[in-house]
Amino acid sequence: MVINISLLAGITLIWSSCSQPLAVVQGGGVPCSNSATWETKNGKTCDWVAWKPDERCKKKGKDTSKANSSCQEACNTCSCVNKSEWRKKNSNKKGCDWVQKNRKKRCKKLGADETKAKKSCRLACGTCRQDPTNAPIAPTSAPIAPTSAPIDPTTAPIDPTNAPTNAPIAPTPPPVQTVWNVWKYVKDSHTVEDSNNTCFEQATRLKHNATEGVDGNPDYFTLNTDYWISGSFRFGCKGQDSSYKCNESCYPFDGTYPDWSDKSYLTFLAKIEGDFTGNCKPVMSLSGGGWPRKSSNLITMEDSYVDAGHLSTNEWRRVLIPLDDLETTEWDLTEVYAITFHRCGNNLLGTESAKATYHISSLAVTNNAIELISYAPSSAPSVYVYDDLLLATHRHVAHHWYPIFHPDREPDGHIWVYAENNAWPTVSGNPDPQTVTLLIPEDQIVIYSGDDGIKYDKIIVKGSLTIQPNNTDVFLTATTIIVESGGEVDIKTEGDSVHTIAIEIDGALDLTKDPQETMVGIVAWEGNLTITGNEVVTKMAGLSVVASVGTNVLKFYGVNLGFTVGGELVLPDTQTGLNVGHWSFNGYVDQTEICKIVSIASSLFGESHITCEHVLIYDHSVGSKIAYVTRSIKIFTSPSSISRGHILHTGLGKFEVRNARIENFGRTTIDVIDSTKIQPTNLKFGPMMKQMEVTYQGTNQIARYAMHAHHSKIEAYFTGNAVLYSPRDGMVAHNSRVHITDNIIVGADGTGIFLEDSTETGPIVNNYIIGTGGGSRSGDDSRFGDELGRDMAHGGFGIWARGVLALIKDNHCEGHFGVSPYAFFVHPNFVEDKPVPDVPGTPAILVGKSRYEIWKVNGGNVTQLQSYGGFVGNTAVATFQSGISLSYFSVNDNDEVGSIIEGAHIQALGSSGRGISTTHSRLFTLNDVTIEGMVEGNTITGIWCGSCNNCTLKTPNTNLIFENIFVDRDGECDFTP
Repeated sequence: MVINISLLAGITLIWSSCSQPLAVVQGGGVPCSNSATWETKNGKTCDWVAWKPDERCKKKGKDTSKANSSCQEACNTCSCVNKSEWRKKNSNKKGCDWVQKNRKKRCKKLGADETKAKKSCRLACGTCRQDPTNAPIAPTSAPIAPTSAPIDPTTAPIDPTNAPTNAPIAPTPPPVQTVWNVWKYVKDSHTVEDSNNTCFEQATRLKHNATEGVDGNPDYFTLNTDYWISGSFRFGCKGQDSSYKCNESCYPFDGTYPDWSDKSYLTFLAKIEGDFTGNCKPVMSLSGGGWPRKSSNLITMEDSYVDAGHLSTNEWRRVLIPLDDLETTEWDLTEVYAITFHRCGNNLLGTESAKATYHISSLAVTNNAIELISYAPSSAPSVYVYDDLLLATHRHVAHHWYPIFHPDREPDGHIWVYAENNAWPTVSGNPDPQTVTLLIPEDQIVIYSGDDGIKYDKIIVKGSLTIQPNNTDVFLTATTIIVESGGEVDIKTEGDSVHTIAIEIDGALDLTKDPQETMVGIVAWEGNLTITGNEVVTKMAGLSVVASVGTNVLKFYGVNLGFTVGGELVLPDTQTGLNVGHWSFNGYVDQTEICKIVSIASSLFGESHITCEHVLIYDHSVGSKIAYVTRSIKIFTSPSSISRGHILHTGLGKFEVRNARIENFGRTTIDVIDSTKIQPTNLKFGPMMKQMEVTYQGTNQIARYAMHAHHSKIEAYFTGNAVLYSPRDGMVAHNSRVHITDNIIVGADGTGIFLEDSTETGPIVNNYIIGTGGGSRSGDDSRFGDELGRDMAHGGFGIWARGVLALIKDNHCEGHFGVSPYAFFVHPNFVEDKPVPDVPGTPAILVGKSRYEIWKVNGGNVTQLQSYGGFVGNTAVATFQSGISLSYFSVNDNDEVGSIIEGAHIQALGSSGRGISTTHSRLFTLNDVTIEGMVEGNTITGIWCGSCNNCTLKTPNTNLIFENIFVDRDGECDFTP
């Protein structure tokens, strides 16, 4: 028997007397059906889904579609459709059909209407929602005024009246759930298995707590922060038993992590305490998405997100955050791990070190918007609307905000030209320098092989650009080359070609459009950037005799070195006897020289004789390593350029630079970091776009280095390059896995190679760093605390590492270093909670784990240099304050080894200084380590032990040689050999 009951116009429910799920008919009689072919990988069909739709409608089938789009009858999603008018941004052809062919990647794409595919192509993406079974809920007639007591923001009045009917009454279907309470009562603060097992993170240190409401007021919890740690509340599984079954469950208390990808809003009540002034704002975010954990956008809880436009210390105010605003291109809010309320000390939107306290009540996700109270003087409700997109100034990529470009944003006299028919466009007339922007659209594949004489302002690559010689040398000038997400730039020379590529960066920063100075140079914002020059046979060769002042002939060990006439060699400073260890050291004259080769000959004794264009003005010692720095690809800042260039990659894509010469790149200097601060205005543009205003214009931006992998989410390679003269750092891996091998770095004033965040795991092998005496000559402690751990490695180093996870092996340093050829500064502050990124090649045991989590994996044993990386076979012949600087190495009480320094040979050219200097460390093993003074009558200390915190440095089980030094050990050392 079948009974039809008309409830709403155009919709009929069909009830069967058989024990089968109900079917839905739309539009007057065409039934909504289940797919006959859909099934899970275990062979479960839509009939199986129908019996438990709340649990099973999110299951994926073999065809990758979700049950909620393929089993519409079972999941009650019959009204779910794709928007026929939706098109991918910058495309007139790619609609929901295109999305469906590759759901995993394309459902995150942004449309021309600024909505993501998963919101507009719900049927294609499997993001269908249940159809409503009741009439819409009437909105409240007026905004609710703030109150001193919390109000549950998810409560809405329901019209209790039902129209009478003479038809038979069908069983009332269960109401569609629109509110999911996340934290409502004190009991929600701990795991379901154990009331003593809290779901607050760092609860003991930060003293988080939960409080029962009185006089009918709801319960609330308090999250505190300190200078280093934000307050977080955990979801999902905290722990597993030996069979990997969850036995410590936070919300939703079943061992799973909540999925908010198909929800609309996050809502709660909040009060705040603390010095929320200046740039210190109340900020929240989410994290999750599996391993490695991903972060949502940061939301500043003010303006249209909050009653009256801002939070208060003395009354509860409602917060309503569209989940679209939290979502990023990398994470759609599946498997939510935690909600975090941020500290002010190192906040993206603030820099003050105020302690913030958050009181939170009635935390929920909902598909119902609540009407917030506008901030004075308006009496109308705040409305979440999208503003004119041309007013947006920045878009969010990976971890930061970057400028938006558009022809309508250009000053008068600037033009945009577009690649068509896979050809490099011709620019008519004779435009002024830096007035032309060239765009290569997504569907264009372009090759550039000449010199068109144009000095471009921007070259924006969304499609594909190959720069490659074709029987002639290639020259290209631009202020900035931008590789957009999905774009490809491939700069390459062929191994058998004599032709070269020169890319000149020439232009000036525009602080109005780009106040944080991200432009000028080559920047890849989740794009694919590869630079591949010809292989170099020999990167360095030792002098077989002294290269004396007045000569222009250099003699080397070996023949067929691969050097070429016209190529260049760098001779390091080998002067001896400088008193660099003295605090008042000054008057230094750098004796580094460059030889341009005019002829090459071989001797009968197995030597190469090279004639230089000019005679030498300094002596250079026998055995000194001379660096060959010529490459078939040269990327350089023009001498006439107002601003220096830099190379930066962030996020996904590809980043490989091989056998290129990078000259006079990098803008960040060794001065104190002074970064520009920006914050968003009240305008709204949808996800990933903001209008930013400058709150402080800095003069020395962080992170504008010569070569920089900045939160790159792929395995990157810097191999065989020559990087010449940077005012701060030469090669930088920041929270990225970069293979830095076989490079030459000359004259990087801060440090040649910089491992910035302690999460770097890529090998640093066989590099040659030549110091030219630059740097602040100050140790890292001098700015560490004041600058919240951001201003490091400025003193003058060869290789500087914040952590111990990378293999540093067989590197060599010569010349003069303001502080030290090799340095480790492993202080945990500011990086303790940073997870190791998940990129290919990273040891699986490290992926997604912070220092603390790695410590737990190691059974509570401190991670040492040799645990996952190492310091092996590194050498130096140089002038320095300390040959190897080791700071803040911790050990367990029962540890008898500590970190191992293996195979190091440190030769000191100065008359003073230290071979190895340690601070805040008490144990190392030194295997086959030699400290050698090269000057008679020196005052060098072999090992200096400083600030051991009521202990003495021990170096047991060592094979340590001291040669020609004043004193073996000094300071807080254990003097037992």
